[in-house]
Amino acid sequence: MKKLLQILTLSALTTAVSANVVTPNVVQPADVEQPQLQESPTPGIQDAYEHVVGMSNSYKHKLEKALAKAGKKHIVTVGLSIQEVNDTTASQNWGASRAVAYTKAMSEVRAGYVSSINVSIQTETLNKLFNTDDAPEITKADLNKAGNAFEEMLDKAVALANGKLDVALNELGVDPAQYNAAPVEKRKLMMRNFIATKTKVTAYGDLSGMTVKRTFEATDVHGNTVVAVLTLVSPKMRDRVQSLLDSRGNIAADPAKIAKGIDINSWVVENEDKLIFEQGIKLMYDTNGMPMLVSFGQFPIKGYGTKKQLRSKAKFAKPHASNNAFANFAELYNMNGQYKNATKSGVVTSQFETVKSNADGSIERDQKTLEKTINEINQTMKTAANLNNAAGIKTIHTWMMMHPSNLQQMILGEVKVWSPESDKAARQIRAGKVPTNTAQVLSATKAAEENSGAYESTLELDMDDF
Repeated sequence: MKKLLQILTLSALTTAVSANVVTPNVVQPADVEQPQLQESPTPGIQDAYEHVVGMSNSYKHKLEKALAKAGKKHIVTVGLSIQEVNDTTASQNWGASRAVAYTKAMSEVRAGYVSSINVSIQTETLNKLFNTDDAPEITKADLNKAGNAFEEMLDKAVALANGKLDVALNELGVDPAQYNAAPVEKRKLMMRNFIATKTKVTAYGDLSGMTVKRTFEATDVHGNTVVAVLTLVSPKMRDRVQSLLDSRGNIAADPAKIAKGIDINSWVVENEDKLIFEQGIKLMYDTNGMPMLVSFGQFPIKGYGTKKQLRSKAKFAKPHASNNAFANFAELYNMNGQYKNATKSGVVTSQFETVKSNADGSIERDQKTLEKTINEINQTMKTAANLNNAAGIKTIHTWMMMHPSNLQQMILGEVKVWSPESDKAARQIRAGKVPTNTAQVLSATKAAEENSGAYESTLELDMDDF
């Protein structure tokens, strides 16, 4: 008679913890007292993250203080996000990871802004308890079942020949040591307590007019890079840029802005090594007091190679850099964002009791309490922007240079500018007329000079526009 062999095993439970670490936000100013770049110690920056936090926080606090003094504390919103670049400078993917870090930073400040102006919050807490005093017991049936199992093993063993008992037992999946007697064991859940809180945050808002005030970037001696983006947004800036792009070029110069005006064509050439740290789009003024929107786009050139090979790869990077610069105009003019953030946190506590009958007839009891922590987060930031039938957006400068913190990473960028004059000229061309002005197109290839490893963008905004 064949009998069934049953071997009971107890698997140890382990505590699984999933956690999400949220990168803290940080920030930085302009028309307040201009902070100087911090000098790195001789060995170089030891911790890029701490360095960028220090730089950006110092700038942010000065900017917020200046806004409060000007009575704009609750009118102008300052946003700051610090992001770590996933790859080190030793990786060929460093350039792409750097670009992603800047994108993440912009996404985070946008999420923070819409959450402050229009947010819906849902939360629920669940507490569930199971408990029993009915402890497990070893019954006669359990013992008979175990005995039958051993009897079956014995029957199989007796049928074997040629002294290959242990080998045959192993082939049958039977541990020879179990001949001596395996204990009968039962395990039962005595108590389980589950408590968890779910929170869902949904925010929606108008992001038009948000502009980059300053960027920060540092690479430490270990090849780790950290970037930060500080943004400003206000109703005044939103209305200003929308009126400019809707003006069809019919804008008068503002004499009060002449002192702060720059020749943008000369500026981009003279400061080409700084363009790699400019992000987004800025409202500037020329030397006649005319407004202009200056947009910066860039894209990394994949992989290493000779300069000739990299220039060949630049043909792929150029359309991306160009589109990035174009996208800035749409995002500045008309952009909406939706942010969703769902979190769940809780603890599951389970208590098990095990009873075991040994071969000598003794009974053992054991209790174990296991705890599992749950921390989950699921967040999404989605934006949509559009600008239709725009006129006068021109590329005034194209550059390609090695990043000063990674002299094996080539990056290509474009600077695009909209001005009332170029808008009018484009519309005249549309109408088949001769335009009254032209825009200068500049191009260059240059390697940026190496410095301490810490950088900031330098092109300043006029805080009166906010």
